[in-house]
Amino acid sequence: MRILFLDVDGVLNSHDYLGRSEALAEGDPYKYIERDKLAILQELVYGYDFKVVLHSTWKNLFDERLVPVNKLGKALLQALADFDIVLFDKTLTVDYERQLEIVAWLKAHATLPIENYIIIDDAKIDWQELRPHVIQTNEWYGLTREDARQVSDIIG
Repeated sequence: MRILFLDVDGVLNSHDYLGRSEALAEGDPYKYIERDKLAILQELVYGYDFKVVLHSTWKNLFDERLVPVNKLGKALLQALADFDIVLFDKTLTVDYERQLEIVAWLKAHATLPIENYIIIDDAKIDWQELRPHVIQTNEWYGLTREDARQVSDIIG
């Protein structure tokens, strides 16, 4: 099993897009999420057989069963579904430190047959021992094909 820890802002959207998308209706799945970023994510998920774990602050838009708790959560779920991407799980909040949340998730799921994982995030933080698994996107551009090419270096 391979896990893809997914951030949303700065990965599935970009600063440029958010500025242009203000005219879209509230609740439109593509108000905050870019289709071309989802297409790249879809290629990764299916090309490498990843299970997607949400580690973004967007995880707070879902309950423990991954049911959306508001319109924005529904919009994200719809956008992912449009690209046949399913959320496998989400991390829990640990001192609002993403690296600690991912470590805690991996420890809590140690019985799963996880062979490898990647983390896609735009955050410029100290990833510590997770660093070799991180693909850091540029928040201005979001997930790019160049970022996606790094996956094979990590996964092998």
